[in-house]
Amino acid sequence: MEEHDFDVAVIGAGPAGEKAAIKAAYFGKRVALIERAERFGGACGKGGLASKILRESALQYRGAMRRLVDVLQPVPRQELAMENLLRAVDLVCDAHFRGVRDGIEAHHIDWIRGEARFAGPHRLLVDGERAVDAETIVVATGSRPSRPSFVPWGAPNVYDADTILGMPRVPRRLAVVGGGVIGTELASIFAALDVEVDLVEQRSRILPFLDDDVGDHLLVELRARGAHTHLGAEVTACETGPDGVRLTVAGGAPIDADAVLFAGGRLANTDGLGLEDIGVELGRQGRPVVDEVFRTRVPHVYAVGDVIGFPALASTAMEQGRVAIGHALRAELAGRPDAIPADSLPYPLVPYGIYTIPSVSMVGATEAQLRAAGTPYLVGTSSYARHSRAHLIGDTSGRLKLLCDPVTRRVLGVHIVGETAEELIHLGQACMHFDGTIEYFLRSVFNFPTLAGLYKSAAYDILAKLGASRAPA
Repeated sequence: MEEHDFDVAVIGAGPAGEKAAIKAAYFGKRVALIERAERFGGACGKGGLASKILRESALQYRGAMRRLVDVLQPVPRQELAMENLLRAVDLVCDAHFRGVRDGIEAHHIDWIRGEARFAGPHRLLVDGERAVDAETIVVATGSRPSRPSFVPWGAPNVYDADTILGMPRVPRRLAVVGGGVIGTELASIFAALDVEVDLVEQRSRILPFLDDDVGDHLLVELRARGAHTHLGAEVTACETGPDGVRLTVAGGAPIDADAVLFAGGRLANTDGLGLEDIGVELGRQGRPVVDEVFRTRVPHVYAVGDVIGFPALASTAMEQGRVAIGHALRAELAGRPDAIPADSLPYPLVPYGIYTIPSVSMVGATEAQLRAAGTPYLVGTSSYARHSRAHLIGDTSGRLKLLCDPVTRRVLGVHIVGETAEELIHLGQACMHFDGTIEYFLRSVFNFPTLAGLYKSAAYDILAKLGASRAPA
C-alpha cells in the first residue's frame, strides 16, 4: 500500500469538517485539517450562531415592548443599531472557536492554514506550495450565497445572507427575496423587531419540505406578526436610489423598501478545488454528488456539510462528517466496542430545526409523504394554548402534531411549530428511534408545567379517534 503523510485530510473546519477530523483522530489516525480562515468552527459571525443571537435579541425586544404597552402606553419604535442587537456575537463566537480549537488540539490534529486544491487523487496543494498526501480526503468547504446577475451588488442597502448582519441599522422596511430556511428565519426575526417585511418567494409555499399544516400555520403566524408574503412571485429587477430599493416583480406591483436581502439559494464552495480533475462528479450549484455514506464517485474522497446542499444544517453536517469517517474506516473498526456502525445517517430520524419566530421542528414523515407511499396513518394534535407552560413563556399559538400507524400505533412523524420546538422535538425523536408507540406518551408522567405534556394531549387525540373509529354504527 502506498504510504501517505496522513491517513485522513479534511478540507474545511466548519461543523462537518471538525467532527470528521476529530472522529478520525479519536481512532488513532494521522489527521490534517486544512482551513483557509484564521479560526476553526465555520462562519460564526456571518450567520449560524450570529443569526440565533439576533433572534434572541428580537424575542427580548418584542417581549419588552409588549410589557411596556401593557403597563404604560404605546411606545413608538426607536431606531435600532444592529451592533446593539448583536452585542453577544463576539462572546459567543469566541467561546465556540475556543471549544473547537481545544478539541482539535486535544486530539493532536495537524492544523494547516491555507487554500487547498487537488493535485492528484490523494494529493492536495495548500496555497500552491505545501503538498499534503492522504489516504482518505473529506471535502467540507461549505457554501456561499447565490448572487443573481441583475442585482446591483455593492450598492448600499443590498445584502445577502453573509452580509445582512453587517448592516449599520435595522431598517424600517425590508424586502426578503427567498422563502427557504435563511430567508424565512430572517424575515420572521426582523418582523419581530417591528420592521415592515415583504417576503417574496417564487414557489407557491415557503419551506416546502415542511408538513403542509405546519407550513401553513407558520405562514399565518408570519402574517399575524406583520410580514407581507408574496408567494408564486418572481423578482426580475432591483434598482437602488436615495430612498432605498425597488424590486420589480413579474406580473405584480413593485416592492419598495429601505433595504433588500437576497436569500434565494446557495452555491457550493468547490470552485478551484480541482474535484472534476480527479473524477469527482459535480451536480447543481457545484455540489459534489455523493451516495448514502457521503462518498463521491472517487471511493476515497467524501463530501459532507453545506457543500452537498440540503438540509444544510449544522446538526446534520456534524453527523455527516462522522458517518463519512465511519465508512472510510469501516474495515479497521469492525468489532470495536466504541465504533458506532455508520452505514448512513439515521433517516428519517434526523430532526430539522428552523429558527423562525415561532420556531419549527420536525422528525419523521410528513402527511404528504405517507399519502404518497400509501401508508395509513392517524393524526393527533395539541395546542400550546391548553398548556400552562405556553402561557408562562408567552406563546399560546403553537401546536404539536403526531402521526401514527392506526394498527400498531407506532409513531411515524412529529411536527411542531411554536417556541422551543427545536428542543421539544427530541422527545418524539427518541420515541421513534426505539420504534415507540403513542402508548409511551399516554403512560408517561411529565413534569408540570412543561410543554412535554403536548405529546400526551396529542396521543389522547389519536386515542379518541381510534375509539370513535371502532364505535358501533
